[in-house]
Amino acid sequence: MLQGIDKEIFKAIKADDIKAFRACMQDAQALTLSYGRFPILSLCYLYNSRHIIKEFEDKLLQIRSYTIYPENSEMYILFKSKAKRCIRLYAGKDCIVHPLEMLCILNKKTRVEAVYPKAIKTNSTIENIKMIESIKYSKEVEATETKIVLPKQPIDKNFIKTSLAAMAILLVVAIVFSVLGGFVYSLGNGSEDRPYKVVGESQLIKAIESNSYVILDRDIEVDNLDFDSYSGIIDGNGHTITINNQTGTIFKEISGTIKNVNFSIILNYETKTSASVLVTNLTGTLDGVNVDILGNLKYTGNAASSVTLNLSVYSNENNGTIKNCVLNSNLNIIGNGVNDVVFGGFSAQNKNAILNVEALGNIEMEEVNGAVVSYVNTGTIENAQNKTNISQTTNAFNCDLMVASMAIKNFGNIKNAINEGKISLKATNEKGAYVFMGGIACDNYLTIEHSKNLGEIICDGEYFHAKIGGIASTGEYYFVDNYPTFDSCASLGKVSVITIKTISRSYVGGIVGGFREYDYIYNRLPIVIKDCYSVYEVDLQGTYEAKLLGGLAGLWPFMNNAGTYLSNNAYLVKESVPHALYICYESSFFEYVYDAYDSVEGMFSGYNTEDEIKALEIYW
Repeated sequence: MLQGIDKEIFKAIKADDIKAFRACMQDAQALTLSYGRFPILSLCYLYNSRHIIKEFEDKLLQIRSYTIYPENSEMYILFKSKAKRCIRLYAGKDCIVHPLEMLCILNKKTRVEAVYPKAIKTNSTIENIKMIESIKYSKEVEATETKIVLPKQPIDKNFIKTSLAAMAILLVVAIVFSVLGGFVYSLGNGSEDRPYKVVGESQLIKAIESNSYVILDRDIEVDNLDFDSYSGIIDGNGHTITINNQTGTIFKEISGTIKNVNFSIILNYETKTSASVLVTNLTGTLDGVNVDILGNLKYTGNAASSVTLNLSVYSNENNGTIKNCVLNSNLNIIGNGVNDVVFGGFSAQNKNAILNVEALGNIEMEEVNGAVVSYVNTGTIENAQNKTNISQTTNAFNCDLMVASMAIKNFGNIKNAINEGKISLKATNEKGAYVFMGGIACDNYLTIEHSKNLGEIICDGEYFHAKIGGIASTGEYYFVDNYPTFDSCASLGKVSVITIKTISRSYVGGIVGGFREYDYIYNRLPIVIKDCYSVYEVDLQGTYEAKLLGGLAGLWPFMNNAGTYLSNNAYLVKESVPHALYICYESSFFEYVYDAYDSVEGMFSGYNTEDEIKALEIYW
């Protein structure tokens, strides 16, 4: 089999070592290897492995299906630098970068036309070639099954004259720049009425340092950005700032506005303190700031065990407004297994407003608790959509493991939030841990309203006590006269829980998994669930000391006046979810079970089909 050969093959491709490559190809199956999205021949084109291409190209062009091995960040970073805007054709997708597509991305038009008839290809390959030519070169392609014609750029007869004239102008501009220290902008004086129009790296840096009003007049590529405070306005005008090797925070503080700009970031950030990629403290506004980010964000310090370390992409602390933004991630967030390291994609600590945001891609967390939008939300998260697959891997013992889409701890309001991403956790410590997973949040202390989970939640571990909810893992009491509330929420995803040791416990609910503290029992503090429904699927594998599954809640505090806090809810009755609530009363666990037929009229109802629930037309 190919196990262990993949690294040798990649090493041979990078070095264009034909002898080593031949040795690896003694196993015919090795020809079918693909590193994630990159088949062998695509990588040979990418790394210009001429000797390997010459000998093996014809065979590799005939591959119809691939044996997939993981791709690594090195090959992806190189590919992204070549693909530029075409990266969106492959972001977050399980698809192959066909060798013909790679040649087009590398602008090897003649070579594409030469090998095109030999290559096994699909309609998708042909369409991607057309898209690449359109995106990168604004050209239309003529293609059939056996022939392709890629348009060449004609050389204008006046091109040389025009170029010479342009070079003369640039020479004069260069002299002026050298005299004025580079602080020259094409038109404008940096005011709101006459903003600077920035076209290059040095201009951008000078304008930001002067807190001016700036408009980008073209895409800009830099290696690393590092600023203190910024109080001006940056209008990206739809352009992209590409940062090839960001190693720290771009802005320590923003009190101004950044809008209509795209950031394409290759990240290699190691930190011994709390850290964010865009801004540490936001008191201003990020509006239409889209981030496409790839790489690692790693905590390497050793702070006191009582200190929480915050990591984020957009802001460590948001006291301003983040709105109309898209985060497209391919990130590894890495803790040290000792300190309490947490992550929030848009803000680790959201104290004001995150509005109209979308998240895509994949985030892998190692020894880190976190959510795609915010870790702690004390403000507002509204109109947020998550399509990111977020996973947590940990070997921690006897601690709280937490992962969700919108927020880990919600002390504020989450409204109109939808999760479509997969949320997964792998706990490898055989001595056990406490697991909290929610489609929208983990701990809900205040309000989650009109929110929906469509994604799958997967918990896999040796031994754990897990509380898992389609909307939130737990309802938590914190505010006087305010109860944790779930209003008009829907759960349609799937929950899969896998364990080995029989002393594990799982409390799973379509809306909320359960509650944390026994104060709920003794003081009878309620969880409010109204106008909610669930049709979620449940798959529990293994043997448990206790497993409680509820259409609304896996574990709910007993209330004599439960009808005050439960109203107009519905759940789909099935073999894996036969009841609405499991009730905890006084010190006796699992004494009562509420199903549709025990319910006080109006608290909740059970239905046999999903269509019956949707026909009610009172939820979504």
